Amino acid sequence: MRIGIALTILSLAAMLAATPPASAQDDQQQPGAPLRLVAPTPVPDREVPSADEVPAGIGATTLAPLDPSWGDALPKNETALPRDMWEGTSRAVLRALLEQLGPSESPGLRALARHLLLSGGAVPGGADPADAPSLLVLRASALARLGDFGGAATVLDNFPDKKGEAADRLRIELAFAATDTSDGCRRVTAGLTNYQNVWWDQANIVCQFVLGARDKAVLALDIMHDRDAAPDPLFDTLVAAATGHAARLDKRATLTPLQAALWGVGKRPLPAEVIAAMDPATAGAFAGSAAPVPNRLAAAERATELGAWPPDRLAALYGKAAGAAAPGDEAAGDTPAGRAALFVIAQHDGDAAQRVRALSSFLESARRHDLYFAAAQMAAPIIVALGAGDATKDSAPEFVRAMIAAGRVKDIVPWLPLLANADPLVTAVGAIDGMRPDDKVTGEALVVLSLRAKESAGAIGLYLMLTSEFGAPPSAHELAAQMGRAHQATVPSAAVWLALQRAAAGHRLGETILAGLVVAEDGVHVAAEPLLLQRVIAALRAVNLDDAARVVAREAAVAAAL
Repeated sequence: MRIGIALTILSLAAMLAATPPASAQDDQQQPGAPLRLVAPTPVPDREVPSADEVPAGIGATTLAPLDPSWGDALPKNETALPRDMWEGTSRAVLRALLEQLGPSESPGLRALARHLLLSGGAVPGGADPADAPSLLVLRASALARLGDFGGAATVLDNFPDKKGEAADRLRIELAFAATDTSDGCRRVTAGLTNYQNVWWDQANIVCQFVLGARDKAVLALDIMHDRDAAPDPLFDTLVAAATGHAARLDKRATLTPLQAALWGVGKRPLPAEVIAAMDPATAGAFAGSAAPVPNRLAAAERATELGAWPPDRLAALYGKAAGAAAPGDEAAGDTPAGRAALFVIAQHDGDAAQRVRALSSFLESARRHDLYFAAAQMAAPIIVALGAGDATKDSAPEFVRAMIAAGRVKDIVPWLPLLANADPLVTAVGAIDGMRPDDKVTGEALVVLSLRAKESAGAIGLYLMLTSEFGAPPSAHELAAQMGRAHQATVPSAAVWLALQRAAAGHRLGETILAGLVVAEDGVHVAAEPLLLQRVIAALRAVNLDDAARVVAREAAVAAAL
C-alpha cells in the first residue's frame, strides 16, 4: 500500500504544481464584498428571429431587451456570466426554480448561485403574476437565502423603479440581517408615510425598542392596539421579553430578522429548536443582536454555516465567548461554548500536542453539528501553522480532510506521507482534479472504504461515481463486487430533474446552473445520492463549467465522509 501512496504523492504534487489556485471558496461570497451601486448601462435590444427564420423543431423564447429585474450587480472585479444566459428559458421556469433554491452549507454551491444571481442578463419576456412576488423580489430573496445580504440589497437598491411594498419590506429585513439597524429603522420611518398596516406598525415598535426608546415603543404599541389590530401572540411574547416581563417562546416559532432583533433586546436565550430552523437572515440578525454573547453563539454558528457570517467573524465571537467561559467548557465540545473553548485553545501558541487535540475535537464536533465546512475554513490556517510532523501524525487524516473542505488542496501535499493507507478522499480528489490515479491506488482506496462500517455503502457509491466521472473508473471486478440491491434515497421533483436534463441538452447556461443547484441540495446539505450528483456534474460540464463541477464534486466527497 505504501507504494500506492508514494505514487499518489508524486502525481498529486505534479498536478498541483501545474494547477492554478482554486477560487470557488474565496471571500467573494462574503456580504461585505464591494458592490456596484449604480445601475448598469442598457444593452441594445436583442434581435429575435421571426418564425420563418427558426428551423423546424427548434423553439425560440423571446428575451426582454433589458429587464431591471436582472441588471448587473456583481462587484467590478468579477467577470459576469454571458448576458444571454437565459436564452431559451421560460420565465415561468425561471421563477419556479428561483423559489426552489434554498440555503446551503456548501461554499461551492453558494458561490456558484451567487455568481449566477448577481450577473446581469436579458431575462425571458412576459409579465409576473399580479398576485405573486416580482422577479426582482424573487432574485433578491434567493440571494438572502444564500446569506449574501449585500448582493440582495444591491439588486433592490439599483432598480428603484421596480420596487413596491414587498421589496421595501425585504430591504428592511436585509438591513436587520446585516445588523445595520440604523439603516433598517430609517427605512421603516420612510415606509410609514407610504404604508399603513400591522407589519409597519410592528416594525416601528421593534425599532423603538432596538434603538433604546422604550417609552416611544410602548406608546406605539398602545396606538396599534387602539386600531383594533388582530391578536398576534408571537409578537406579544417578543414585546413581553423586551419589557422584562415573563415570556416563553414556543419551540416551533419561526422568526424573521426583525423579530429576532426584538428578542435580542430581552437578552434571553433562544430555544435550540428555533435556532436550528433559522434561515441565514434571521440567524444573522440574532447573532449580531443585543443578546449576551453566550446566547448568540449557536445562532452565529448557524449564520456561518449558511454563509451569512464569514468564518473569521465567528472566530472573533468564539474569542469573546471563551474569555467568559467556565473552566472545563472545552470538555463539552458538543456545545457552542465548548467549540469556542476548543478553537481558542487551538489558536493560541503553546503545547503543540494540546493544540492538535483541541483542533481535532473541534473539527469532529463541527462535523456532528453541521458546521464542518465553516469550521474547516477556520481550522485550515492553524493546520498549516502546526505543520506535518510527529505531533500531528495521528490527526493527519482529519486535517487533510479539513484542508480539502476549505478548498486548500495544494496544502495537503506535505501531509500525504503521514497517511497510513491509500486515502479514499485523497484518491477521489486526485481523480476530480485530473491526477488520474492508477488502478492499484484506486483499488486500495476502495478496499479502505469497504472495511468501514455498514454505513459506508453510500460513500462507496459516491466514490465509484466520482472516480468514473473524472476518468479513473474502477475495474470490472471491483464494480461487480460492489453491486447490490436498490436503496432508498431522497430525490428532487421530477419536473426539476427534467428541467435540468433539457437545459443541459439545450446548452441553456442559466437554467442548467439553477436547476443543477436545486438538484444538488438535500435540505441545507450537499446531496449524497450518487445518481443525483452525477447528473449535476455532467450537466455543469455540458455547459463548460468544469471548474464548478469539480468544486461540487470535492465538497460532495467531503460531505459523504469518503
